[in-house]
Amino acid sequence: MFAPMTNLFSGDPSTNGTILFLILVGATVLSWPLSRPVVRWVLKRRTDQPQPGERLSWFLHRAGAGFFWPILAAVLALVGLLLLPGAAPLMERVGVLSAIWFLAVFQIISASFLAFVQPGPPRRRIRRLVVPAVIMLAVLDHVALLDSILTWLDEPLFTIQGTPISVLSVLTAVLIASLFMLAAKALGDFLANRLLPRLGVETALSDALGSVSRYILVIAGFFVAAENLGFNFTSLKIVLGALSVGIGFGLQNIVNNFVSGLILMFERTIKRGDILQLHGTTGKVLAIGLRSSIIRTRAGHELIVPNGDLIASQVDNMSFKDTLVRVDVPLGVSYHADPHQVRDLMIDMARKHEAVVVDPPPSVNFQAFGESSIDFELRVWVHDVWRLPIIRSDLLYGAWYALKDAEIEIPFPQRDIHIRSGSLAPGPETQ
Repeated sequence: MFAPMTNLFSGDPSTNGTILFLILVGATVLSWPLSRPVVRWVLKRRTDQPQPGERLSWFLHRAGAGFFWPILAAVLALVGLLLLPGAAPLMERVGVLSAIWFLAVFQIISASFLAFVQPGPPRRRIRRLVVPAVIMLAVLDHVALLDSILTWLDEPLFTIQGTPISVLSVLTAVLIASLFMLAAKALGDFLANRLLPRLGVETALSDALGSVSRYILVIAGFFVAAENLGFNFTSLKIVLGALSVGIGFGLQNIVNNFVSGLILMFERTIKRGDILQLHGTTGKVLAIGLRSSIIRTRAGHELIVPNGDLIASQVDNMSFKDTLVRVDVPLGVSYHADPHQVRDLMIDMARKHEAVVVDPPPSVNFQAFGESSIDFELRVWVHDVWRLPIIRSDLLYGAWYALKDAEIEIPFPQRDIHIRSGSLAPGPETQ
């Protein structure tokens, strides 16, 4: 029963593949807990998620910290190989360490997902799929089966314009396209949020250049991947002809939104961070894409607005040139109140609010003689456009307490009924 297992460990230990593989696995498992304190200490200098403009540096920092595990595993495995008895020279023994590079590749892939893929269940599922795939590749490489499997996957399935297409070529094309997409996201984020703002470029133009560079790199990746599959670009005019037919039949809105996105990016009438009022809804622009823009409302909802709507509709950009806006607060007081006293109280109350600017100064307008009150309107100027409802509420609170402390009545609608003396005509029931 134990004879086959004994044969696995027989012979010279320095040339026994099973023993060398166990040393490699043991060093890898042992180095994991030993490397964690150092990795955690290194990662403390960075946030859990990359901030805008820091994706590339965050990825390099995360991948560099992850390399400590395979490096320590290689060192421990090397020590074990040196202490292993046998006649094999050192260069033959260390050949088993080639499997460690799969561990380094896994760290790069893991850092890439964390840096460039949005958090959520899809990212976790992909990472869980990558771990067994990398382990399987390492095992196949150790048992010298990886080259045979790659040769089998490279067998042509069919041909396109004389170019053989295999499973390996398709996987390679997908890998190339994925790498270009990750690089495009890193480059666009770096240009829009780090490099161009430091060069003094406006935020809107930085976003536009970052988005354009990202899409250019993605398109370049598509062409490189297609070329790897043997796609003949002389037939590109056929694709363009089919695309024009598609535009004529149902892609007008997509093309319209795409062109509108380019106009918004370079015209810069709407840019990231602006406060917009569109169709009665107020929100802050989070991002402007080539097809749609994302607007976050005060209620926390994120609206996906097609760019064509922002171009064709009338949009109130409350922070286009500057963020200085006026807040109007109507109020009414009793006819017994002194209008000048009311004006002075409201101006003094408004000046005490931290959001109200000094220039232009607050003012109070006498609006009208109402049915139950004399009507005023307090007008103040503020810079915080996003907090307008809160500032307005604060001013209403302040007006209430200021008028109450001054014993000035805030009237409510009421009617006085005067009954004239006389007798009523007798009704039918009284006759």
